[in-house]
Amino acid sequence: VTENRVISGGQTAAAMLTGINRQTGVVEWTKPVGNMYGRNGMLFGGRYYACLDSVYCLDPETGNAYWTQPGYNNQGSTPALSGMYLAHVQNFTLVVRNNTTGEILWTRPEVSRQGLTIDEKRVFVSANDTVIAFELANGTELWKHAIPEEQSPGFSNANDLARTNDLLVYSIWD
Repeated sequence: VTENRVISGGQTAAAMLTGINRQTGVVEWTKPVGNMYGRNGMLFGGRYYACLDSVYCLDPETGNAYWTQPGYNNQGSTPALSGMYLAHVQNFTLVVRNNTTGEILWTRPEVSRQGLTIDEKRVFVSANDTVIAFELANGTELWKHAIPEEQSPGFSNANDLARTNDLLVYSIWD
């Protein structure tokens, strides 16, 4: 939700991203983007980012693209943003982009789309039974945390990692 718009998407392959006037309820723009099931867009720095059938950076007021990058096989994720960085998971690969241009800065394979969060210096991602921290600027692996064998990592179509200033939290099945 922006000052003027509610941005909404759907869960079918023919889904449209829709910009709705917040005051009147009138649909002011639509953009075909594919299925948004289990993924959300993010407003950041006056732009709307979504990782759907492609990676989109849109003007939330008009729906016009600042940039679009192709490349999904139905393994999109909700993007995470900090400073100049956009992190997302694409086909089980962590991708970090410049959020102004869409340029890929670095990638790391073999991760899951279930867990992704970011802070000013690091990106945190789940990879099956492990949580990994990477340096945001260059992709250097900082640490790995193996989830104990007796615990099974949570699986959902949402993000299973969250952070506070001091803690990184992941969900497990009980």
